[in-house]
Amino acid sequence: MLVRVAFLPEIVATLLFLCATWSYYVLLKPVGKNLALLLVLLNLAGVAVEGASAVIHFGALKCLTDTDLMHGFTPEQMQILAMLLLRIGGTGMTVATLFYGAWLLPFGWLVYKSGFIPRFWGVLLIADCFCLWICFVQACLFPSYEKWTYPLFPIMFVAEVGTALWLVIKGANVKKEKSIG
Repeated sequence: MLVRVAFLPEIVATLLFLCATWSYYVLLKPVGKNLALLLVLLNLAGVAVEGASAVIHFGALKCLTDTDLMHGFTPEQMQILAMLLLRIGGTGMTVATLFYGAWLLPFGWLVYKSGFIPRFWGVLLIADCFCLWICFVQACLFPSYEKWTYPLFPIMFVAEVGTALWLVIKGANVKKEKSIG
């Protein structure tokens, strides 16, 4: 039941993340249409990988609960298959980190150039991009040394949560243009 309960919020959060990215596109398109589109595409790639990883994680649950489908396997083989699926899904999340870092580069640059919110947030988002890429490289090349990336977590937290809170609390300082006609 715990896996089922965790699956739903993960998928809903991923959907909401995609919707938030669309709102960033709408906000930042006047600053740079191509870069705004790039941030959406990179985020969409991360969302797709994360969604596929969530489905693979859910497949691990199916291995352990749908015994009718798995009658040709011993319980030990089903547990091994479930563990394999969990690890593959975890690797998918590592790959999603690459795309989630990449979308922050155009997002940070557009925030910096826009003046809609303080440039400080744009700089932090660009730093967050590189922090996530460092986490990706660490996870791929040095998986036993996760502690190396712990000092990066506050930067990533402040950049992402701070920007979101700024937009929710203060809003973007966009001057409305008078419509003609």
